[in-house]
Amino acid sequence: MSGFARQRPGAAVCAILAVLNLVFVVAATASPAGWEPSAGTQHFRPIRTDSPRQTLETFRYIADELDQMVADYGLESASDEGETYSRLNLLIDQAAALVDGSSLPEGSRQQITSATVIHLLDILGRIELPPRESIPGAEQGDLPSSWLVPGTPIRIVRIADGPRENEYLFSAKTHDDTSRFLRGINDLPLRTRAGISNWSEALSQITGPLIPAAFVLNMPDPLKLLWLETPIWKILLVAILYSLLFVSAYWLNRLSSRHKAPRGVAGSFARCLPPMWVLLVLWCVEPVVTYQLNVAGSFLATISIANAAIRYTACAWLFWNATQALFGHLVRPGAGGTEKANREIFLLLGKVVAVFGVVAILSTGAQVIGLPVLSIVAGLGVGGLAVALAIRPTLENLIAGIMLYLDHPVRVGDFCSFGDKLGTVENIGLRTTKIRGRDRTLITVPNAEFADMELVNWAACDMMLITSTVSLRYETSSDQLRHVLVKMREMFHAHPKIESESVRIRLVELGPSSLQINIRVYALTREWNEFFAVREDVLLRAKDIVHASGSRFALPAQTLHLTRDAAGDKDLTALAEREVENWRSSGRLPFPAPSPERLQELEGSLDWPPYGSVGRQWQELNVSEPLSRGDGDEEEKPVSDRQ
Repeated sequence: MSGFARQRPGAAVCAILAVLNLVFVVAATASPAGWEPSAGTQHFRPIRTDSPRQTLETFRYIADELDQMVADYGLESASDEGETYSRLNLLIDQAAALVDGSSLPEGSRQQITSATVIHLLDILGRIELPPRESIPGAEQGDLPSSWLVPGTPIRIVRIADGPRENEYLFSAKTHDDTSRFLRGINDLPLRTRAGISNWSEALSQITGPLIPAAFVLNMPDPLKLLWLETPIWKILLVAILYSLLFVSAYWLNRLSSRHKAPRGVAGSFARCLPPMWVLLVLWCVEPVVTYQLNVAGSFLATISIANAAIRYTACAWLFWNATQALFGHLVRPGAGGTEKANREIFLLLGKVVAVFGVVAILSTGAQVIGLPVLSIVAGLGVGGLAVALAIRPTLENLIAGIMLYLDHPVRVGDFCSFGDKLGTVENIGLRTTKIRGRDRTLITVPNAEFADMELVNWAACDMMLITSTVSLRYETSSDQLRHVLVKMREMFHAHPKIESESVRIRLVELGPSSLQINIRVYALTREWNEFFAVREDVLLRAKDIVHASGSRFALPAQTLHLTRDAAGDKDLTALAEREVENWRSSGRLPFPAPSPERLQELEGSLDWPPYGSVGRQWQELNVSEPLSRGDGDEEEKPVSDRQ
């Protein structure tokens, strides 16, 4: 990697720190708290809203105060002097308290009511207001529920409920009504002592104390044009500030995700830095935009909604990363490297908590910016059946995933077989289980379907079965066969990786072309690699035993003998026929079944164990597999003793 490429992360960090330093310096002086006017300069009449008359008179008084202040100091002074600028904002805030904003989105309520005040200044300064006596007042007793300003769509209404119950305020529709009405009367002269022709245009050009009035006056005229009731130059500055915010957050996120984080708590919470950065910078940028740049009108309402959306999205982002980091830290391996029990279910619980937390945060943010979340939730009651049917598969998979964690049929890292497939479990998520197949393909199975399958967990077995069939040629003599069986049994009993109690080596079948010996033993291992190594070793040893006995392995073959048929031995045939005739003449022909006396006579009469075997000396069969040993077996007497 080139030297330039290696310097890029450092340059990005420096840029982020520079932006943060700039924003902190600006925000330190952006807050209105730094420009609070002295108590002696705030001589305002208390806001009275007991009747339409008092509400309108209070607004006219505030409008006169604002008009007089601008006439005395000028808009340039309001921009350069912090005390004058703060007083101007305070007057607008007091007038905004006369507007009903209860139905407006919380994130843009203050901005919309302030814009409504400026529209009211322009309208009420152009029309003739009715005489004071014609406006309903408190002394009239029975007051109407609303009063319409003559010749305008402006209505003062009585608030029916809430914290401002029974107060008379400009209605919630005033903002929309005044915007349309003002465009129709904008040509009428404005009654003012400040020498301005339009409050909306004049107030939109002023800025906070950090931006000199001379800077605004020397701005090119095209940049002073209004768009969304805000000068274009202010919109461009806001766009630059938010672009710096997003670019810095993007680079910080890349740095935290591309580079390996250190171990420990600091590394676990590294991904929380980008959303924390967004919240911190937004906390600094927001007063710069609203107080120093003094954006207004529809653009201010849009910026307020965008700020709320960014804030709640960053909070949801932070909550998700913090929750994942916290639960990941709780289940991290201990000092000895051993993983904690129920690690997967804790991680799943962390995801569930994170999902519900993110949904709650985003729902709150949506409600703040004006989306009807509560109405949508209430509407779910009507379409609840359709929603339930739509989310049924998701809920099934979620519940199945939880049951997989609780029952532990398989764990992450276990090798298992499911259906006709085999693989290693890599992840059990909220909806699906991911399994790495033996061919390295990734198999994704829905949790509900996976939980219903017959699962064979190979990692949970305590021993692993080795089974095979050895085929010997028919030329192998009986004693050769016995030699092979004995040597194989001894080998398996002596092998340290074979479970001795369950060794079973037996001649199981006289096949069409071979003598078949079945091998069924258990390897003392749980690892597949070691299992294959043990199986390979014992099979090689079995092959050596077969060759050492002088026998050979049988191959599927057919031998065709071409010969003349020779008659059977006539003497033996005659002997057999005479014996059958003797049975018939004496009434002892054993067809269709032998007589009970004959069966009793035959029972146990053969020599077993065979002549010459070790077991014949004690008349007791010693077997090494549990299934061949009965609990009620009695010691067998020698054949000579029975006879």
